[in-house]
Amino acid sequence: MIEIPGIDCSIGLHYLGGNKRLYLKLLYDFYCDHHEDILKIRTALAAGEPEQAHRIVHTIKGIAATIGADSLCQIARALDTLFKQGGEEDPTAMIEQLENIMEPIMRELALLSESRYEVRSPRSVDPRILVSLMENLAQRLKEMDPLAEATVNELYRLLEGGPLAEHTHILMKQVANFDFEAAIKSLDELITVMEKNK
Repeated sequence: MIEIPGIDCSIGLHYLGGNKRLYLKLLYDFYCDHHEDILKIRTALAAGEPEQAHRIVHTIKGIAATIGADSLCQIARALDTLFKQGGEEDPTAMIEQLENIMEPIMRELALLSESRYEVRSPRSVDPRILVSLMENLAQRLKEMDPLAEATVNELYRLLEGGPLAEHTHILMKQVANFDFEAAIKSLDELITVMEKNK
């Protein structure tokens, strides 16, 4: 069993159907894409762009839930709610709480490397990983599970730069807009295109 302080890896592995390789890839991507998010949140607020700060927090919330970082997910959810309310409450203290929980996790994830876990580049990704991820996404879309957003974001990262990136980008936007019915159709189309490209 993988052990990372601040993360219940058994939860993350459960969400990904026990696929350890995909889970490690998700952890690695979380670090690469989000280790500067606290700075980005503060910068956005200082620039008078609370919507951008909200988007970052919302993404952290979804990924934290997927990887099993419950404490991080809870504070991100509370901050997400604060931004949604759009009130006058100062988010400074809550951002500090987010930082205090997120920084130790990021220090642990910094130890991950592509060579250590044999993470492949998007263009050479194992098709079995894509199948597992798509099956997981299909189930979440059918259940209208908000965690589908984190799953489709990971799918996009794997396919970015390749011939399926455009299809995946459309799918990602539909999930972000909670248009699950359209997303199910787009996922089916994506699978069909993948089958033709084999």
